Amino acid sequence: MGLLSQGSPLNWEETKKYADHIRKHGIIQFLNIYNKVKDRQKDVLKWGDEVEYMLMEWDNNNEKVRLVLRTAEILETLQEQGEKINPNHPTLWRPEYGSYMIEGTPGQPYGGTMSEFNTVEGNMGKRRREASFLLKDNETLATVTAFPRLGCPGFTRPEHPPTPVEKGVSKSLFFPDQAINVHPRFSTLTRNIRHRRGEKVVINVPIFKDKCTPSPFVEKFPEDDGEAARAALPDHIYMDAMGFGMGNCCLQVTFQACSIDEARYLYDQLATFCPIVMALSAASPFYRGYVSDIDCRWDVISASVDDRTEEERGRKPLKNNKYRISKSRYDTIDSYLSSCGEKYNDIKLIIDEEIYNQLLGGGIDKMLAQHIAHLFIRDPLSVFEEKINLDDENESDHFENIQSTNWQSMRFKPPPPNSEIGWRVEFRPMEVQLTDFENAAYVVFVVLLTRVILSYKLDFLIPLSKVDENMKEAQKRNAVHEGMFYFRKDIFKGCNSAATAAAAAQNGLETNEGTNEEYTLMSIDTIINGKEGVFQGLIPILNCYLENMEVDVDTRCTILNYLKLIKKRASGELMTMAKWMREFVATHPQYKQDSVITDKINYDLMRKCDRIAKGEEQCPELFGNPLNRDRGVVPLAAYESAQVTLMTPFGCAAGPVHHSGSPPAEHRAREKSSHWSHFATRFNQSSAAGHNSCRSAQDGRVRGWLLLDDYLPTLALTALYLLMVWTGPVLMKHRAPFSCRLLLLGYNVGLTLLSLYMFWELSSAAWHGSYSLYCQNTHSAPEVDIKVMRALWWYYFSKIIEFMDTFFFILRKNNHQITFLHIYHHATMLNIWWFVMNWIPCGHSFFGATINSFVHVVMYSYYGLSSIPAMRPYLWWKKYLTQLQLIQFFLTVAQSCCALIWPCGFPMRWACFHILYMFSLIVLFTNFYIQTYKKHTISKKQQNGFGAIKGHPNGIDVQRKLRVD
Repeated sequence: MGLLSQGSPLNWEETKKYADHIRKHGIIQFLNIYNKVKDRQKDVLKWGDEVEYMLMEWDNNNEKVRLVLRTAEILETLQEQGEKINPNHPTLWRPEYGSYMIEGTPGQPYGGTMSEFNTVEGNMGKRRREASFLLKDNETLATVTAFPRLGCPGFTRPEHPPTPVEKGVSKSLFFPDQAINVHPRFSTLTRNIRHRRGEKVVINVPIFKDKCTPSPFVEKFPEDDGEAARAALPDHIYMDAMGFGMGNCCLQVTFQACSIDEARYLYDQLATFCPIVMALSAASPFYRGYVSDIDCRWDVISASVDDRTEEERGRKPLKNNKYRISKSRYDTIDSYLSSCGEKYNDIKLIIDEEIYNQLLGGGIDKMLAQHIAHLFIRDPLSVFEEKINLDDENESDHFENIQSTNWQSMRFKPPPPNSEIGWRVEFRPMEVQLTDFENAAYVVFVVLLTRVILSYKLDFLIPLSKVDENMKEAQKRNAVHEGMFYFRKDIFKGCNSAATAAAAAQNGLETNEGTNEEYTLMSIDTIINGKEGVFQGLIPILNCYLENMEVDVDTRCTILNYLKLIKKRASGELMTMAKWMREFVATHPQYKQDSVITDKINYDLMRKCDRIAKGEEQCPELFGNPLNRDRGVVPLAAYESAQVTLMTPFGCAAGPVHHSGSPPAEHRAREKSSHWSHFATRFNQSSAAGHNSCRSAQDGRVRGWLLLDDYLPTLALTALYLLMVWTGPVLMKHRAPFSCRLLLLGYNVGLTLLSLYMFWELSSAAWHGSYSLYCQNTHSAPEVDIKVMRALWWYYFSKIIEFMDTFFFILRKNNHQITFLHIYHHATMLNIWWFVMNWIPCGHSFFGATINSFVHVVMYSYYGLSSIPAMRPYLWWKKYLTQLQLIQFFLTVAQSCCALIWPCGFPMRWACFHILYMFSLIVLFTNFYIQTYKKHTISKKQQNGFGAIKGHPNGIDVQRKLRVD
């Protein structure tokens, strides 16, 4: 749910008067957007997830759990403390339908680098912690798709009775209006759907027939005015409000494509996966306190917002309405958008002919025009008085009014007016999971599918009518293991447009495009894991894609964990959330095999869910035992086992595939290869190196950066530096010192500017990325992390430049300044920072470099000024440079200690090493300070150069102070 308009909402009678006006201007707004950005290309591949949460309260004395109706105040606090003070805050929060619900998203979209898969779970955890911090002691934040006793008496806190009267918003017998979000959009949608429909919404879910379930199962509703008695079906759980659908939680992913054509292609391909992924994520078997015979919420939501009149549903002849409409506003898509999908559009599409012709006249192609014209057969549902007359050139509220209330399984999203945002598609069928690990796994799985589809130009299209059948199948109880789904057999041929197929037919060529030979019924296990002679399997395909990409091993290990979960849920080794919940209830001591979920059963179930979500209790039957990848350490045997597991049954030699050697950010390069064996060869060549690297987990984001791929250049530069220190004074012994005044001035000014640049880049990135001063891991803010890494590379490289300090000492014959402290500091810093850049190139590492860059701005400014004779009398503050350096060391030690006290995933061994190294500098610099500034009688010849020997660090003789950094 995005940002919501504020204003004065209109009731249905008022809204109906403006329906044609909104449709007319909505189309104009779409045409304006389309004509401005239709040719836009090369937008960056971006994506992001949306996780919805429920707020619950424990009543431990009575062993009940209730939904808490106060997320509005929590949302306000989260926004006040987050995006309103920092536009680049790592999390964003938005309202959802229920006043007990809230939606969290990443603050910034993820990009095209593979390493960002490592940050998804961490960001989800950050969201959960942020919101949980604002809760009371007896409250918790849960990612549960459907609250089992939603609509039962007393399910809210505070408790409110339903308002089953006409003046109520939903007129529900079960769902109180107070459980609807206070924002006027939500109550307006609820009331206007009911008024447009002419009656309450009707939701009938088949009940699970257990041994003691009444047969037939028929409910009586004491407060019913007759409407429920007519609508409720025998052997079904009856519900009557929008809240029973929109009051459930879900998990969604939005993708930005590089162009409109790619977005349309992705929209079509992902549509075929909607039922598959929905069945895999099934998590909602309970409704209104009963055990149902379905595992997914899809049809429940569909019915909860079904605003069609009896005429539009075909129950009465058309008189007051224009169209017979076969589906609710919330349902599967009705047409493919790409040219590849045209021949599979076998569902009769109802369109507004006038709008369709208007779109064609405005330059829109047939496929897209019919899609928009179909959406616009619907009426607007929520109109604000202040938003009726708009600037069609610069606003799109009328278009979005109708577009955003067509809640289809996929959503095609044009860019907002005058925005840098590109063409997007939204993947909407997933059910939210208990833990951040599971949610991250499903998100990463879907994103990887998009990468493979786009990189290899795969074709998963089947007739849309079969996708609809799959969607019905996916909701059945235990469909993930028992259901059979239509799926394309050969995905590697690539798509031929309808025009190509027609031309082939005219030329007498045989084609089986669009026939049932292209697809067959498969189990989800076959679709995900493969079956010889039937289908290669998505997991082996994804695994081979990863082996062909430049993926750092830490990210690879993360993805292996996620794919392992998907694989095992598909095979039946692990349960879906729906099956696990069913088994929990079935084995509960208070369950009477009557399909009833009591308060006590619900309390115990939600308690267990809460403990699992918080990591207080393991649940191997739900998500197994993920590989331990903390701090990049993964047991070799476990890694090998996971590799073998994910490669079976085909490894990388399962059949023909198109492949790309391009990295993910450049996935548009799509070359073709004839056989999967190419990938198998690459896998075999890289496996040994991969296994070894998995233990050390170098950061793949800096792979290919100058000097970082191999340690040898850094080691050789250090050796050359030490050779210069040893041989330089010898070579200069019988030579006159060089005068380098102008060169030194330029050198010091250059290092001052470089230090200023590094300080600005690091501090601004850390500020905008909300880096924590206490502890910051290396995979939490993708775009910011990259910016920090670039600045830290310059910091590493500056250590090579600073070797020139010693070179100038030698040229000026100021050998007394080449002290142990000087050599130790210069030689170690370069080497330490090579390892930092390869293992921890961002996150907590930023602080020391930021402070040191600031110190160097001051220090090199002083040295530059001291090279100008006229400035020397004013340079009274030289001793404060050493004090400033000592302060930075103590601050850095304190900050590293914070990472040990409040760990965040930053490697503790690095923090410990940093502390020890800083202490060595503190000892040496303190000794220098005492020797130089505190002793009144100092010899001009002291060992190791720790003395107040006159001389400027670069060889300028101005009160000859030692160079210490």
